[in-house]
Amino acid sequence: MVVCNNSGECEKRGDTNYTMVNLNDTIQFIKRKLGYPTVSLEVSDNDIENVIKYESLLLFEQYVPDVGRILINKYSKKHRVKKNLYWVIDPHDREVFAVQSVEPEQSELLAFGTPWTAPIVNYQQVPDILNRLQQSHLAMQYGKSLRWWQESIANQVWIFSDDSISGRYSISYTRSHSPDLSSISREYAIDFNNIALAYTMMLIGQIRSKYGTIGTPLGDITINNELYSQGNEILTATIEKLDKIKPIFTQVIVQ
Repeated sequence: MVVCNNSGECEKRGDTNYTMVNLNDTIQFIKRKLGYPTVSLEVSDNDIENVIKYESLLLFEQYVPDVGRILINKYSKKHRVKKNLYWVIDPHDREVFAVQSVEPEQSELLAFGTPWTAPIVNYQQVPDILNRLQQSHLAMQYGKSLRWWQESIANQVWIFSDDSISGRYSISYTRSHSPDLSSISREYAIDFNNIALAYTMMLIGQIRSKYGTIGTPLGDITINNELYSQGNEILTATIEKLDKIKPIFTQVIVQ
């Protein structure tokens, strides 16, 4: 559950471990796939963690970023850059990628005819509710009570709302994932783990390419150096999959 306070700071509350990816679990997954402990690995847990944070996570975010939300009060100086221009500052110090939507308070939505949220108790209500939603959307669109654009700087947004009755706005934006992977849902766990596995395989493959054989009392043994190409195949297949199922985000940027 996400909870926002009056100052515009939002946080997740409650135990979400059962739905999110875990850094340690990902490390153990990679080691098992590579045959540890039967097979000795040339990398430590810390090395794998660095691969996860500084390679795998950066690539994954290009396809499936996390989504954050804050509240901006147009009468407060906290988020204001200058008139109509506001900072979009993530409360967890995550990098902001793109502003996705700017929504006014419920009072403004009601003023334009948006039906009050209530349980739909029978199907006969649906046509009327959909019609009222469409009419209120058109009223807001042509009334132009709220217009917004993302600045060329990712974490700034222009909000033009001088004739708006709303004083606070809910800003939805894409952002980087948490370094502990807790923001990655189980829906994408397999895909992310495969990316991390692929990068680790490629790293070990690069290490093994530095020496073609290893000396033993029985003579030199040729090292299997196919790990790099195998990792690259896994990475390519996973990227192709993510490219097909990645969430679609839209944004408006003003230069």
